[in-house]
Amino acid sequence: LIKYTPETHPDWEALQSAFSKINSVVADINEAQRQAEGLQRILDLQKMIDGIDSLVSPGRNYVKEGELTTYKSAKSKSGEKRHVFFFTDLILLTIKRGEKRFEHKLSVDLDSCVLVVI
Repeated sequence: LIKYTPETHPDWEALQSAFSKINSVVADINEAQRQAEGLQRILDLQKMIDGIDSLVSPGRNYVKEGELTTYKSAKSKSGEKRHVFFFTDLILLTIKRGEKRFEHKLSVDLDSCVLVVI
């Protein structure tokens, strides 16, 4: 409708205003949906990881997960497989215990970490 309404039309400004408000509402809905999906993912992970009481925390968002191999020392030839979960304020190292089961091994609270660049 906006595309075919000339700028000189008396309703043009009202159409622009309505379009802007609709876009704002859509953005708010999309953000709420994204947050709800993120919370659901955290709740699902909480059920899948043995040894964790609660992963839900204010401001915490799920970021990513993947496989990691850890080595005891630089000379170690064989590493230990870990499944790592990254959140905005936390890193969880787990051991995979099945298709969708994990055992908690280590939590790293990022609020208490210091990054040193060498």
